[in-house]
Amino acid sequence: MVDVETVGAGGGSIAWVDAGGVLRVGPQSAGASPGPCCYDTGGINPTVTDANLLLGRLNPDYFLGGRIHLNPTPAGEQIRALARQLGLTDRATAFGILRVVNANMERAIRVVSIERGFDPRDFALVAFGGAGPMHAWALAKNLGIPRVIVPFAPGLHSALGLLATPLRCDKSQTVLQSCQKPNLKQLASTFAALEAQVRELLSNEGVKDRQVEVQRLADLRYEGQAFELTLPTPSGKLSTRWLRGVVGDFHKSHQQRYGYSTPEAAVTIVNLRVVGTAPMPSLIPIKLPRQGDKVPEAKATRPVFFEEMADFVNTAIYDRMALGQQSEVLGPALIEQPDATTVIPPQVKAVMREGANLVLEAVR
Repeated sequence: MVDVETVGAGGGSIAWVDAGGVLRVGPQSAGASPGPCCYDTGGINPTVTDANLLLGRLNPDYFLGGRIHLNPTPAGEQIRALARQLGLTDRATAFGILRVVNANMERAIRVVSIERGFDPRDFALVAFGGAGPMHAWALAKNLGIPRVIVPFAPGLHSALGLLATPLRCDKSQTVLQSCQKPNLKQLASTFAALEAQVRELLSNEGVKDRQVEVQRLADLRYEGQAFELTLPTPSGKLSTRWLRGVVGDFHKSHQQRYGYSTPEAAVTIVNLRVVGTAPMPSLIPIKLPRQGDKVPEAKATRPVFFEEMADFVNTAIYDRMALGQQSEVLGPALIEQPDATTVIPPQVKAVMREGANLVLEAVR
């Protein structure tokens, strides 16, 4: 399985007012059909895409590289109706939609970071999906994440990842053994049987045995607990020393995840797991011409609302396809491409790095 935390937040997420008069966004979605109001295909519910359009973040003539024209009139009418319910201005309502949907995404990031014992400030935020780069810096700023990475084709990033990800096979077996009185011989034979199954399955996919990389894992818990932690375990011969290392890693992981550990408590090995992987042909990295110190030329300007300015600001618009390696864009700015728009607020810079990845950081 892939550990994915999902949240009902996207460009089609519908904004609405609950019985208490509070603005909500999602989990209902306008989907692709009829879609947001600005698609002008029958949508009657204001969405995150409509809010981004009215705040100047989306170019109505360059959506999907110009293949779809966005109509701001129906979007404005529906957000105006929502604003009347809230007693707010159209602008405040549109920006409120973005703040609410960002808060939903922030909660999801906290689940996979802070609630698992990881400090978001130690990581970078990768922004993919068509709408991801429009919201990424706001999320990073609120969570203290110092860097945002926008891949070359954010809207296609998941599909490219599927093409490049290694072949993988997982096998597991329940063993339920106390680490105080383990049967190391049985554990070793179980690992060996699982590894043989993994190698056979990958061989059936045309993978040569020498290409297979094998990783062992174990699910452990304190005796009496109803949940386990999955930990990688060392390869090689199983011994008392091997087991002590695995149990020690379990105590450390438990401390990190839940804020405490009980080294004197009995530990149970619940399941053994073996993961086999084999590499796929590598994607050819994108190489851009070096831009040097040359300042890229904006293709246009338009008014865009930025929270930092509390108003619309005449903003430079750049074509990502025209940026070379080491090109640097200072906010406030937008960088457009056929599948996404990257929002760069004031006091933030975006630099095109290796692999055509756009890296956003605060100006120091």
